[in-house]
Amino acid sequence: MLNRLSQDAVGAITSRIAGTHRLAPQVLAEIASRADGVPLFVEELTEAVVELAESGSGEGIGAATIPATLHIH
Repeated sequence: MLNRLSQDAVGAITSRIAGTHRLAPQVLAEIASRADGVPLFVEELTEAVVELAESGSGEGIGAATIPATLHIH
């Protein structure tokens, strides 16, 4: 049985993926909440948020702009 990631581990993953993008604390908290400590979900949700920021539609990214579901290509 695998344990869920700790809050610190989720923070480390989101920080690594976000790179130079500064994600608001409420966005990070929402990613952690929605991913429920599952590493793949943390990565994919963070990547989706970063893509929004890079596309220019990321102005004012808030928790509401985090995708409700994941579509992995």
